[in-house]
Amino acid sequence: MTHFSTAQQTPFSPTHAALAPSEMSHDASAQSHDLHTQLITAQARLQAQAQRIKTLEQLVYVDDLTGLLNRRAFDNLMIKELDRCRRGLSQGGLLVMIDLDNFKAINDSFGHHAGDTCLRVFADTLASNARAMDSTVRLGGDEFAILMGNTDTNTALHRIQQLAWDLNHVNFMWQGYTIAMRASVGVREFTGRETPDSILADADASLYSCKSSRADAPAGAAASAMA
Repeated sequence: MTHFSTAQQTPFSPTHAALAPSEMSHDASAQSHDLHTQLITAQARLQAQAQRIKTLEQLVYVDDLTGLLNRRAFDNLMIKELDRCRRGLSQGGLLVMIDLDNFKAINDSFGHHAGDTCLRVFADTLASNARAMDSTVRLGGDEFAILMGNTDTNTALHRIQQLAWDLNHVNFMWQGYTIAMRASVGVREFTGRETPDSILADADASLYSCKSSRADAPAGAAASAMA
């Protein structure tokens, strides 16, 4: 009789042993931590990028001396406001142009630093008279503007008159002197049928008409020594 020998079988042993539950939990926790760290890093980069974009926009659209919007920003806003009118989103608006009449006299009499201070004070006065929805602009030099959307002359007349009064009664102190400012104001109403250039030209004509009517007023910087 033939006897078959039965060898003891060795249990199968996989190349990589299965991870214990505690090890799997540790790995998942580490991966979650890594993802969280990556997310925080990405958010920080996005915030830094957004801040850089904001800074660049300010360089492009904000006047660095006064903090008001500049001419480039004004041109864009004027186009957008006219488009709003044409699409029936605004009833129309006003362009108020303002010229600082005695800026050259102040600059010549007291120097450029006084002139810069004058422009800043003037700009602050303009901004304080504007609505949150208005755009206050330094067009260049001593010329400024306020773009008023969704209004008309009758509605805004009192505010414009108050603005003109304020601008002609504001002053600032400089090296022991009280320096008064004088300004001329021109207004052009628009409804959306006009072009930006025609609105600007008409507002400019209104401004110089106002300036001419004030030609007999005392010119130059009104300065008086402090007591």
